[in-house]
Amino acid sequence: MGKCNEAPLGERLGSASAARQALQAWFQAGSAENDLASAARQAERRAIFAARAIRLAERETERAA
Repeated sequence: MGKCNEAPLGERLGSASAARQALQAWFQAGSAENDLASAARQAERRAIFAARAIRLAERETERAA
């Protein structure tokens, strides 16, 4: 037999469901965080590329002058 102080089955199932939902939310938040980090890295790479393109255009302009 179970212990006298154990929660009824319905409460335990409710707690398990809440725990599962919390775990899913935690994983989704981690996934969103990874997506944001990836987007930030991509934006940084694009900014570096744009800065290089600007410097190249400036050099070409100076040579043409």
